Amino acid sequence: MAKFRFNPVKAAIDKLKGINADPMKICYGFAFGIFMATTPLIGFKWVVALPIVMLAKWNKTACLIGILQVNYLTGPLFYALAYFIGKRICGFSNTFELPAHMNFSALKDIFLGNAEVLVSLTVGGLVLSIPMTIGAYYLVRSLFTRKLNAQIA
Repeated sequence: MAKFRFNPVKAAIDKLKGINADPMKICYGFAFGIFMATTPLIGFKWVVALPIVMLAKWNKTACLIGILQVNYLTGPLFYALAYFIGKRICGFSNTFELPAHMNFSALKDIFLGNAEVLVSLTVGGLVLSIPMTIGAYYLVRSLFTRKLNAQIA
């Protein structure tokens, strides 16, 4: 019986390699998608990202693949780290505790009821976005460099 194996990193790389477009536009689109993934605009990142990517004429598919790298599996770890980095940089002394019952009202209070939480998430996300965006760009660029070299050889 075959085992079910899903490797999300390999799936993202395969999707990026399968895009038939200018490799540099794919690199820029994916890197911008990673940058947008670090913002606390949960659920609305693509709404902000796609018009910018269209204006810059970067690859929209690569951007969406980048945005999806911070998802329901990786998001809790990423946003916790971003929150604590942002809190430390901003010098906020607020304490944050998850509500006993999570519902829409609790989520609204988390993001809108305490501006320090939103500022901490934004600042921490921007700090983390710098190495993540640069790394994503060079990672995808190296994938396409290898792909182009393999086609030439």
